[in-house]
Amino acid sequence: MTNNKEKDSAVQDAQSLEDKLKDEKISKKEKAAMEKEQKSAKKEMKSIFKKNKKKNDYFAMLAEAGDYCLEAATKLDEIVRHFDPEKLEELSAQMHDIEHKADYAHHRLSEKLSKEFIPPIEREDIAALGDEIDDVVDALEDVVVRFHIFNIRELREEAAAFSSIILKQNQTLSELIREFRHFKKSKNLKKLIVEVNRLEEEADSVYFSAIHRLFMEEKDPIKVLAWTEIFRRMEASCDYAEDVSQLVETVIMKNS
Repeated sequence: MTNNKEKDSAVQDAQSLEDKLKDEKISKKEKAAMEKEQKSAKKEMKSIFKKNKKKNDYFAMLAEAGDYCLEAATKLDEIVRHFDPEKLEELSAQMHDIEHKADYAHHRLSEKLSKEFIPPIEREDIAALGDEIDDVVDALEDVVVRFHIFNIRELREEAAAFSSIILKQNQTLSELIREFRHFKKSKNLKKLIVEVNRLEEEADSVYFSAIHRLFMEEKDPIKVLAWTEIFRRMEASCDYAEDVSQLVETVIMKNS
């Protein structure tokens, strides 16, 4: 609250001096003194904004959120590669812990953003990026939860291909979000955006093939229902990751 009062006061002082300088009745001596005072007020404003910028590093907070995406994708890939139906309850709890940490990071970002005076990019863009990144983690948790609640005893072959793509995509996404801080000068950011989108297209191909084979070959309607839902959640996580990359691209265009 004190920081906000300092910022408001500095802005008001600078604006008041600017208004006075427009007054044609003041003498040259008074004007020179006021111009000197105005420079001092602007310097104070810059100092306050710089201090506030250091305190709330939104690029670092977004990067932390991206790391939770990668952690969740890594956990999912491990579960699929070493699938053990007897451990699904325990593994679901582990995935929930990751999702809980991601949620906390998301809430912390939102709370600080709501009190921010001047964020480094538009407030709505930071909030939207935080929401989209959080959606990725939620979707990955949903996959493991559904392994457990649907009592999946063995995996379909497409699950391994899907989890591999998801892991690669989130490795790229995490790197992309960390690189985002340098969006005005980065030569690598565009390549990372393209790669996230390419992997989403690859995931789409696996999804369509998996659903087609599921309905062609599986006779048990419960398994059809369960795996349709699981594949849908896997594909959704890739869609959300692509949404993050597209939003980053939009922010770059708006701020170039």
